[in-house]
Amino acid sequence: MLRFAVPSPSAIPASPTVSQIQIRIFGYEYPTSVVRRFRYLLPGIVAILAVMLVIWPVYLPGIPLAFIALPKQVWLLLLVLAYFAGHFVQALGNVFSDLLERPEERVFGESADVDCKVLVKQAHSVVHTAVGVTNVAPVWMYRLCDAAVLHCGTTNEREIFVYREGFYRGASVSFGLLTIGLFVRSIVGATSIFWNGRQMPVPRSLLLLFVVISAAGCVLMISRFHRFSQYRVRHALISFLLIHKKPVEVKNA
Repeated sequence: MLRFAVPSPSAIPASPTVSQIQIRIFGYEYPTSVVRRFRYLLPGIVAILAVMLVIWPVYLPGIPLAFIALPKQVWLLLLVLAYFAGHFVQALGNVFSDLLERPEERVFGESADVDCKVLVKQAHSVVHTAVGVTNVAPVWMYRLCDAAVLHCGTTNEREIFVYREGFYRGASVSFGLLTIGLFVRSIVGATSIFWNGRQMPVPRSLLLLFVVISAAGCVLMISRFHRFSQYRVRHALISFLLIHKKPVEVKNA
């Protein structure tokens, strides 16, 4: 009888991580680890804009918005503040996401679909054989699967899902704050901007249109956040089963 066994996880060659991949932007190559900083920077910029929209009508209701040229040092300081604001937005997003149904419950819990439950049952069988435990909670079942995938070095797709999930989580919070800021600006005082030497009023209907667009963006970002969080958990489950699949026995003819 011949026995074909799957190579051990340590024998599987490690795939390149996301941080090792180069991305070309405007003719220049940047490591993905640098590009991933935008998941903090971009939501942070939107969050700072939202705070300014709240402070403007409350403390400076009669002053029009003027566009002025700022020195490079000020722009650099604003980028640093936006980066730290992005971390605050991510922390706020973690608080809100904990109030919702976790993606581990949707994949490993009772709310999973029938096909997913078949895979989860097989994963529980593998864990029971390898570790000797049963009735593992969905969150800890995901952590076991994810740890096994990390141990084998196949982390490229996982890092992409984590990055996208974090970006959309922060973007949903920042767009929510922007919606609040625009709404406050639309109901408090009159809005005007100073452009080309002229003061031009901004109609309230236009601000309400921006409120609707920002709210729609918030809803879309929440939808994308949930999608990639489930991608992350499903990827851990499927990769875990592929790594630990049983050897195939073939009888000699």
